[in-house]
Amino acid sequence: MPQDNAARECFVRLLLVLGVTLGSLVDLSGVDTPERVFVLLVMLAGVAAAMPGGTPKVTGARAMALWLFVTLTAVSYVRFGLAPIAPFTSRSIYGLAAMLVLATGFAYCALLAPMSPALQRTRRRCALFGPVVFTEVNLLLYVGGFKLPTDATQGTTTANPAEILGWLGIHANRVSFPLSPGVNGAGVAAAVSLVICVLLTRGAQRSTCRWPLAGAVASLAVILLADSRGALVFAILAVVLSSIHVRRAAARVLPVTLVFAPAIILFVVGHLGSLTPTLSRTPGDFVTATGRETIWDNVVRFLSQAHVQDLFGYGAYGQTRTGIGWQDAYLFPGQQYPEFFSVHSLALQTILDSGWIGLGVLVWFLSVALSAALRADWERRTPESVALLGALMMLVLGGSDEALPGVAGFYLMISLVTLGTAAMCASMVNARLPEWRTAHVLPVVASSHVVPNARSVARSR
Repeated sequence: MPQDNAARECFVRLLLVLGVTLGSLVDLSGVDTPERVFVLLVMLAGVAAAMPGGTPKVTGARAMALWLFVTLTAVSYVRFGLAPIAPFTSRSIYGLAAMLVLATGFAYCALLAPMSPALQRTRRRCALFGPVVFTEVNLLLYVGGFKLPTDATQGTTTANPAEILGWLGIHANRVSFPLSPGVNGAGVAAAVSLVICVLLTRGAQRSTCRWPLAGAVASLAVILLADSRGALVFAILAVVLSSIHVRRAAARVLPVTLVFAPAIILFVVGHLGSLTPTLSRTPGDFVTATGRETIWDNVVRFLSQAHVQDLFGYGAYGQTRTGIGWQDAYLFPGQQYPEFFSVHSLALQTILDSGWIGLGVLVWFLSVALSAALRADWERRTPESVALLGALMMLVLGGSDEALPGVAGFYLMISLVTLGTAAMCASMVNARLPEWRTAHVLPVVASSHVVPNARSVARSR
């Protein structure tokens, strides 16, 4: 790397690592306007620094899926900002929209237009460590007793016991972490981090396992303290699915399954009634998916009465605009603004925010990101490629019983866009060979124990 580009490259890598944390700061209501503007200016500088990397290596369909998804999400934020509902202000929600666009532009330039394969791998690894660093910083701030202004009414613990710690003989309440607006969001973010760290250690040398192992310990600690039972189960499932032979089918099915996840979850927990005393925080809540059955029923009842606006949604926090949030408010006693709590399903939340059109675009984007990650893993077979596939699977699975990634967990939205973009680099084979020759080349690559260089494959033909 030329000496005059060294500082710029360090800045790009640093933003890839800290981008998730910066997105969290923009999301927090305790951050004032000058601080929010400063973060946006840093991200804008990151876009400018990443642009000289070259021409993005991505197909038109993948680029369209990414930018259409980001555009619809940003538009939902702007629509809410045009007619805000207290306590959220227009400036805060506009900041989210700007951050999402800037973060996407930065990831697009930094991860799809690297100057060399080695640089591409290094940047992809930095992107993978983004959620890990966010989780570790969150844990360190909590241990150090740091508390942001937005948490003043929330405290550092909740009234609900930490059931997983209870199984281990440790009696404590669930923890609310400083960088996470909600307890569940911290758990899902830690689960993504856990999947990345576990998969990075597979096949890696002992000298390179130290940081992933430390990240895995920190991630597990956050999951236990947040008592994110579902996130822990999904993390284990994501590691398994990304490691076994059915991962191709899983990558194709998961985005569509997200739409039916509420029904699947209620069916499963309904048949685990005998475990209710062990798994419930309060009597009877486990078989209702901790109150989610009531929330999902209210959303389905609202959507069953067709409205024209259902096609394009009601803007961010659609549950509040439609009145559903007010119906569910009694489920969150002691909270200052319970009407803004999400509907705990990424698919249902997307319909309320961006409509049925938005749901279709979401499923398309997730399908494109997962298929691209699967292809990248098939070609490279590196710990980074496996971790990337597993992390994206975890983000999709996390949306099954949470409206995450989304406005309720904006840092997870940044993670999804960044990791999805990291997977979208055009196939090494398909990028250099005509489409009619791909069918002949791919079997040769698949049958080889070592993935050959695309150019040498083309010459051998």
